[in-house]
Amino acid sequence: KVNTRTSNSPLAVAFSEAPVNSVLRFEGHTSNSPAKATAHKTFEGDFFVRTSTWFPVNLDHDDTVEDPAGKGRKRDFALKRVNRGTSEGTVKWLPAEDRELGSIVLTTSNSPIALKL
Repeated sequence: KVNTRTSNSPLAVAFSEAPVNSVLRFEGHTSNSPAKATAHKTFEGDFFVRTSTWFPVNLDHDDTVEDPAGKGRKRDFALKRVNRGTSEGTVKWLPAEDRELGSIVLTTSNSPIALKL
């Protein structure tokens, strides 16, 4: 589990490496500054991203990335909710395996926010 918190300062976190079948639980919070997080391609789980309603939410995902487990699975990106300033969804490899998944919660206020999956 990784928690980061700041105020009036930008938040930028990148998980550049992660083992296959690892479980990431990340919460990142700031206010009055941009927030950005990048998950490794092995990440599977739910995500929730929120900023003030008048700022954009930037979600970037690559469905063409190869299965890091070498099983030929396809990456699925599903949005459950999209409102002004809020996006929520799930990313996973299909066919899915029965196992624990991770989560990402990223929030700020009064600034843009970006999550790369």
